Amino acid sequence: MPKPRVITFHPATAAGAVVDAYTGLDRLFGSLDAADFHRGSRCPGWSVADVAFDLLCDARRALVAFSRPTREPADLTYLSYWQVGRRQPADALEHARFVRVSASAYPDAAALRRDWGETAQAVAQVARSGHQQARFHAGAHVLAMPDLLAVLAVRACVHHLDATVQLASAPPPRDSVIELAARTVDGLLGPADRPAWADQTYLLKAAGREPLDRHERAALGDRADRFPLLDC
Repeated sequence: MPKPRVITFHPATAAGAVVDAYTGLDRLFGSLDAADFHRGSRCPGWSVADVAFDLLCDARRALVAFSRPTREPADLTYLSYWQVGRRQPADALEHARFVRVSASAYPDAAALRRDWGETAQAVAQVARSGHQQARFHAGAHVLAMPDLLAVLAVRACVHHLDATVQLASAPPPRDSVIELAARTVDGLLGPADRPAWADQTYLLKAAGREPLDRHERAALGDRADRFPLLDC
């Protein structure tokens, strides 16, 4: 596998992107009624409520990571994270089932919105704190603060697109979030020019939400076999 191109960014870029991502999602979920939460998403078998709960799980895991600072060197970056953390099919199915069951256990959409909003606000507060030199245990790995925040922003960006597929009037993720996510895919795809896709299409292809057609596969060559690049 080709070594991904590392695209450096200022630490504040990742912090600003995750704040923008979570603020945008909070506004999105706050604007939906109960029926909207039952609409379908781009994630097979998941409703908007399921996507919201999966994002809530991300935010909770982030808060756990933030409570576990370490002096150990980071062993993953915001790019290599996507290469080592891919779930096996059986684990993915189990996670999908867990999310559906857990989201359905909420008494109403308001309770899910409240849990998401409070947790997202806590993550955003940490992101704004400026501790950009800190490193944290995240599962079995160690990530520096900007890399961890970048991963959260990319997952939030893709899930925002997932949640709004049947919500025509819903705003997309903010430009700063889409830009960081697209730059991440650039780094994973390698040094050649990206395909001539709009950024949102680029992200949906990279996350496996939209398939590559034969013309796109031909244009990508060997790189096509690496899709999906993001395991969200």
